[in-house]
Amino acid sequence: MIEAHGQNATPIGTGFLVGSGRYLVTAKHVVDAANGQALRAGLAGVDYQDDDVELRAAFIHAPLTLLAQDPANDLALLEVDMPPDATSVEFAMTDVDTGKVYTSGRTAPVTFSGIRVTDGMEIAVSGFPLAAPALVTTRGIIASTFAPQNPADPKSVVDFLCDITAISGNSGGPVYRVTDGSVVGLVKAVKLANVGAGNYSVPLAVVTPSKHIVELLDSTGVPHGGLAEIKPPPKPRTKRR
Repeated sequence: MIEAHGQNATPIGTGFLVGSGRYLVTAKHVVDAANGQALRAGLAGVDYQDDDVELRAAFIHAPLTLLAQDPANDLALLEVDMPPDATSVEFAMTDVDTGKVYTSGRTAPVTFSGIRVTDGMEIAVSGFPLAAPALVTTRGIIASTFAPQNPADPKSVVDFLCDITAISGNSGGPVYRVTDGSVVGLVKAVKLANVGAGNYSVPLAVVTPSKHIVELLDSTGVPHGGLAEIKPPPKPRTKRR
């Protein structure tokens, strides 16, 4: 969760850890929405429930420093304020009376998918669409891998369109494969088509492909696992007579 931290902390979007684990990617327009206020990450801990206790929405808050931006692809790279050699944040909740540890874990960076993204691929998106510390995950498919920002310009940036539930607080959140959790992109916007008389079509999420995230990390020297080499589809064969 990304917050604008002024007099009151206001959730403004979503982000996810990349690189060694001390860096975070979100949408550039989420950073812009802070309007000069300090940015802070709410790093989500592990939920826990048993017969005695239920723990939800456990966050560790950490300041963020903006490192780089890619306006064309609506990307921003930030660094999480942590000790110089640290790459993760530890979560642990302990009963002070009994010493029982109810939940523990560490933050970790995402992995990027090296599988060719295709129309119909099953995906999920996680984020904070409720302007509250409630992580929401929805599921859908890649609706189109070819969505040029300007159809009249052959050099226009090409995004993905996803048939998935996402609203403004999802901006900057990861879109990932259901099968292995590897990230294929980042939520940029929601697209509505006006079908007349004030009516709009079912919204589609506009997603920045993960290759642009990797390019941003490469340009800033932030280490990452990268994308596996994706082979082009085989050429169709014609039968010889």
